[in-house]
Amino acid sequence: MLKGIPYKGVCGDLTAVFSIVPGQREYGQMTAKVTNRHMELWGTDMDALWRLAEENTPKLYPVKWIRLQDILTEMMEGLPVSEHPLEDGQGEAMSSPMEISGKESPGKETPGAGRENPAGLMYVLTNTVNIRGAAAILYPGVLKEIAGQLGGDFIIFPSSIHEAILAKAKGFFDWEAAEATVREINLKEVEPGDILSDTVYYYHQVKDCIMVAREIGDGTGSILW
Repeated sequence: MLKGIPYKGVCGDLTAVFSIVPGQREYGQMTAKVTNRHMELWGTDMDALWRLAEENTPKLYPVKWIRLQDILTEMMEGLPVSEHPLEDGQGEAMSSPMEISGKESPGKETPGAGRENPAGLMYVLTNTVNIRGAAAILYPGVLKEIAGQLGGDFIIFPSSIHEAILAKAKGFFDWEAAEATVREINLKEVEPGDILSDTVYYYHQVKDCIMVAREIGDGTGSILW
């Protein structure tokens, strides 16, 4: 999958790759993967490509952050989905948007179990076109701003390459059960080409970084949720 193309490891099994957007058509955007050959022709390197992607992608695909409960409610009522504003960046970019790719146990508590309204505690992070929106976790400053609005660290569920599900960390949580749930959803609900990862991630506000959730805490795969 990564042969012949530039890429950068993000965390765990998450990898950032790059695309160019040569044009817009009536039924969607045209995109093409950046290859090593492109980099040779352009006379550029990975650092320059990454800087270009960090600058252009949020402009071409502005971030969108929505409460999961609002999506479910407004879909049922046929209303437009409300968004949480994070950035006002609008406009057009010429090239190199980032993408991100990667690839219920008995007796265990499932994510959100026992809560009156689990969807009300979760948020969907994507972009304004809802395509390859999981790359929004790489936008400069976005996760830090979300942590500020949520009031601390949060969990990142890899829903698909098009979006990530976020939930505030504030109590005991079973990572094994969470990842088992993610694997099951990926297997039964997500198109193979849209699967992002089977791994649950964690954003640490103080360190301003993404971590593999099972590696945090006492080594048993559990932390406070």
